[in-house]
Amino acid sequence: MTSEEGMRHLEPALERDAAGTFHFCCGKAFVSIRLRGTTICRRFAAKDHVAFRIDGNALTVVHPKTGLAPCEFLWEQIEMLTAGEPETDSGSLFQG
Repeated sequence: MTSEEGMRHLEPALERDAAGTFHFCCGKAFVSIRLRGTTICRRFAAKDHVAFRIDGNALTVVHPKTGLAPCEFLWEQIEMLTAGEPETDSGSLFQG
């Protein structure tokens, strides 16, 4: 995946601020990331109070208030990136 592809996945579901950081705009929204060679998805929800920065090398998860970056995912390692909100409160389908 590339940074341009990543932006296309995040832009419909998240708000982008003037600094280019993506923030959740819905209380139920989430971002799911699966790395190459794994079956486990890392899921970040609005309730986690994180934001996402994109540059040419990586997708970085940051805490907006502190600016700390607990994890970073290199584009070449990302197999799948989805962002959206659940169709229903109890379902696994989502709008993205």
